[in-house]
Amino acid sequence: MPFYHPSASISALLVDLSKSVRHSTIWPRHGLRRVTLRTKGQKLHHQEAQLAGVRQEVVEASRQNEAACATLSEQLDYVLNRLQGLEQALATRSPESGASAAAIAEDPAPFSQPPESQCLRLSSLERFSGEYGDCRPFLSLCELQFEFPASAFPSDRAKVAYIISYLSGQAKAWATAEWSCRSAICNSLPLLVETFKTVFQSATPGHEAAKALVALKQGRRSVLDYAIEFRTLAADSGWNQPALVDAFYNGLTEMIKDHLTPLDLPSELDALVALTCQIGK
Repeated sequence: MPFYHPSASISALLVDLSKSVRHSTIWPRHGLRRVTLRTKGQKLHHQEAQLAGVRQEVVEASRQNEAACATLSEQLDYVLNRLQGLEQALATRSPESGASAAAIAEDPAPFSQPPESQCLRLSSLERFSGEYGDCRPFLSLCELQFEFPASAFPSDRAKVAYIISYLSGQAKAWATAEWSCRSAICNSLPLLVETFKTVFQSATPGHEAAKALVALKQGRRSVLDYAIEFRTLAADSGWNQPALVDAFYNGLTEMIKDHLTPLDLPSELDALVALTCQIGK
């Protein structure tokens, strides 16, 4: 009869328990790995499906581009064939047709006026009150408005109304009274301008400009600034070139005159202004 030692039985029992514990902890880990791999496989399958869809879209877009290129190529060939046909027709045209073409070239179609939206747009006028004593700048700016665009002022009455709309103060009071009584100046721009100057042009341009030129001096300003004011007054003075040259020279500073002393003064105002501006630099 075999003999069983108690410690041997206990040892065998512990071995069996250890194996059971190992199996119970390893298998769940293997199960989790399987789930993780299955999930990753599903994601990869989904991404492959998306890539296949994108690949299909790219292929379709490439086919459409090829079709568009083919269509453009056909159209270009058609245009080139038409041009070649026209060149051949022009090369073999008769003298009569050549004469007709020359006549058309010498007598082109009348110039078509650009749309009103493309016409030059000037800035708005400043209102004239009649207090300055010189209405010429205001009337000159009105003339510019009448030309750009000219289609906006089809009649003298429209131009007169435009001028009145930019008056203020005593000038507006006078013009509105003339308009209310239906004066003759409301239908004639030249008559309005003549009457306007009679009423509001208190200064005598030529006489006032001549007095200002005699008194004008360069002072501490630059030659360029002095020349600008001198030219502005000279336009209304009516003086000839020698008188303007003398007046401009007299108004210069002594330093500029010293530089001009060894030189021959130009006989024209423009040349003298250019020379003095070079010295002033």
